Amino acid sequence: MEGENDALEKAKKGMKEWQAKYTRHISELMEQIRSAKNIDEFMRAKKALLLHLIDHLPLNHEQCPFCLAHVTEESLGPDCNLCEYARKHGCCHDANSTYGKIHSAKLGLISRIRNYW
Repeated sequence: MEGENDALEKAKKGMKEWQAKYTRHISELMEQIRSAKNIDEFMRAKKALLLHLIDHLPLNHEQCPFCLAHVTEESLGPDCNLCEYARKHGCCHDANSTYGKIHSAKLGLISRIRNYW
């Protein structure tokens, strides 16, 4: 359980760091929206905001206690064979896993938003 607690604390730290970056950039983009002088500037800033909101969702291993619990110093990444999440939802690297489907949907949405304006 000690490894789990360490991983949980690292994931919490990762979420705190993510939040600071995420919200700081949202504030900057909102300022662009507020200062838009025409519809084109507004829509460009809104599109940038939408892309940021989706592209920077906290779905990385730095925010995942399961990934963090199964990373070793000698490994390049987490060992999915040991992962409780992978046993229930599939290995995140698998396109048919829960995470794989979320990631695919995220990329599809980003692609569509790029054509938004």
